[in-house]
Amino acid sequence: MCYLIAACTENPFSDEPEIISKNSIRGTVQLENSEQPNGVYIWLEGINTGTLSDGNGEYLLTLPSRSDQPGGGITGSFNLYYYIANYEIQTTKLIIRNGEFLYASGDIDEKGNIQETKKLLQLASVHTEINPEIIPTSFDSTLRIATTVEVLVDKLEFRESGPDSQFIMFFLIEKLENDDSRFPLSLMPVEASPKAQVFENGLHQSHSEIKISPNFFSEGDYILIPFLWISQDALSPELVKSLGADFQKFNNQYNRIPFKRSGGQITVIAQKDSIGRRGF
Repeated sequence: MCYLIAACTENPFSDEPEIISKNSIRGTVQLENSEQPNGVYIWLEGINTGTLSDGNGEYLLTLPSRSDQPGGGITGSFNLYYYIANYEIQTTKLIIRNGEFLYASGDIDEKGNIQETKKLLQLASVHTEINPEIIPTSFDSTLRIATTVEVLVDKLEFRESGPDSQFIMFFLIEKLENDDSRFPLSLMPVEASPKAQVFENGLHQSHSEIKISPNFFSEGDYILIPFLWISQDALSPELVKSLGADFQKFNNQYNRIPFKRSGGQITVIAQKDSIGRRGF
């Protein structure tokens, strides 16, 4: 028997379970090739809220309070986006009523779990090598940088900056122990506009040389992040804006775009001892 009290979860006037409204959902995302599924950006359109998946690919997304939503509580059908730059965007359709998710409707079960685990297809892999990879603070020479992009689908459009003969022109340098220490490293003015280039399935490599002056780096570990914006029709400028980055532009917020890449690390030391060089 069900009594008409606040804890009731069944409708006494129908055999159908009552649709319960809540403000949080849980789900799981996977990446192709068994890549660690952390850092996938889960973003809900319409209400412009997002979260990141953990090391198991699990996420919890909570809506802001109704007073912080458009109109004091939105109603409608909205896309939940799963985004990491070098993987294909996926979406889930969700229903919100008066500022709360509708449980037991669509892809959400009665406990607020999204039933389908989303698996994202990898579009490209990116690896960067630096020579030398250990330098002193007094380094007064040239860094040689090789960036290899493997396109894993038939064709892929990138937005990058530089003349036709140079695939990668801009890099973002980030000091690993300090998230607030990052700056562009470029061979061209950073205001240069990115242009689109289409690359077919296979390996594509670029080589860059950048002159470094003494004391350009302080001691520490850094990572050089190549500027590569992968174009996808489903990528919303509002999604990118919610990450605090500029849509298809290069600046020191570019590293806020979630991206699975490897390599690119450089260590800066005080002494010239133990400086290692290796070819590409």
